[in-house]
Amino acid sequence: MDITKEDGYEVVNGSVKDKLNYAMPDLIKFYTQINPHITTTNKGVVYFNSSESIEDNAYPIQLIDLYKEGSATHSALINLKRDLLIGNGLFTDDINTLTFLKKKNRNGDNMQRVWEKMCMDMAIFESYSLQVINTKDGGLYELLHQDISKVRARAEDELDTNLVKEWLISNNWAKITNKKYKVYTVLNNSVSIANYNKDNWSVDGGRQLAVMRKYTPSSDVYSIPSYQSVLQYIQLSKELANYHLNKVTGGLFANAIVYLTGNPNDEEKKKFVRDFKAKYQGSNGEKLLFVWGDHVNEAALPKVIPFSTNDEKEVFDELNNIIVQHIITAHRATPELAGIQTKNASLGGDVNKLIASRKYYIKTVIEPLRKDMLSMLNDILEDYGYSNVYVENDDLSIEDSSDNEPIVNNID
Repeated sequence: MDITKEDGYEVVNGSVKDKLNYAMPDLIKFYTQINPHITTTNKGVVYFNSSESIEDNAYPIQLIDLYKEGSATHSALINLKRDLLIGNGLFTDDINTLTFLKKKNRNGDNMQRVWEKMCMDMAIFESYSLQVINTKDGGLYELLHQDISKVRARAEDELDTNLVKEWLISNNWAKITNKKYKVYTVLNNSVSIANYNKDNWSVDGGRQLAVMRKYTPSSDVYSIPSYQSVLQYIQLSKELANYHLNKVTGGLFANAIVYLTGNPNDEEKKKFVRDFKAKYQGSNGEKLLFVWGDHVNEAALPKVIPFSTNDEKEVFDELNNIIVQHIITAHRATPELAGIQTKNASLGGDVNKLIASRKYYIKTVIEPLRKDMLSMLNDILEDYGYSNVYVENDDLSIEDSSDNEPIVNNID
């Protein structure tokens, strides 16, 4: 009888090979999704939740907190990203567009100031929003910067939150989200504003919100910044700083242990410690840990035992180096851009390394982000007959390295 493939065997050049196994193994999910609840829908509002909780609606606030108090390296790179995004300010080749850019809005900001605020938001959130205000006949009256951390989406369809037709603005999302503040609700503590659509300006009351959202997989409504993967390291840097501060100001930070014989009562121990410190320690004296013990040998003498924290220092130094490296990597930066001096030699020294790192960073990080920023802004300007705007960065040199003020391109 001829053996064929249909019988469960494989025949190659007339030779029978191993029996084929058609059974497919079950796929096992071997990972746990990181923060699967970063967006949830609650009573029509798309919550933007932090990485620490479910439905706290506090992710933007977490990012602000980590920028202000998390890690010096992270804050430095956020500030660098903001400054490079601002560049030399907004340029245009059209006189009518320049006139609009120079006009101050109701907040006292011309478009250069609005642009600087947009760049700050983009550096932290990789997203920004603008209120588009119309004239009575449907023209463009002004553009207002809207703090993106205060903006949440209203979901028309919980199964398709990508189709946002309306946004909600509030200063009280923390209280609205916290159930103990029952008086704070979406209805009485937020303002609704339509998503930007020029054709609907009259229906929407001449005010709409344009939200620039960088595409992020798994997030339909909000942008997730590229440094999301190191939020825990930024938080860890903050906790290490708190640990050292508490140890110095109020915790145990002993330099030596005084080991004494006997078993005095509590009052006698306190009196001895007071007298000892008054005689041998000044206001800036070393901290000592006093320990008493019973001994069979009555001739045993008190001992002063040095207490070393060298091992702890090495551990914390190594941990801090790991934290810094992870943060720099997540920002796609280099140590030089973060203000960290490296030991690696290069032709021309540290200045050349900084210039090369800056150029590469602008090309690979800043220009793509700025392209997203200008795309929406220019779309709005084009809708109302204005010309495009653009931004440039000057090359870094020793002569102008001390000048940190951006050039405003005649907008002021």
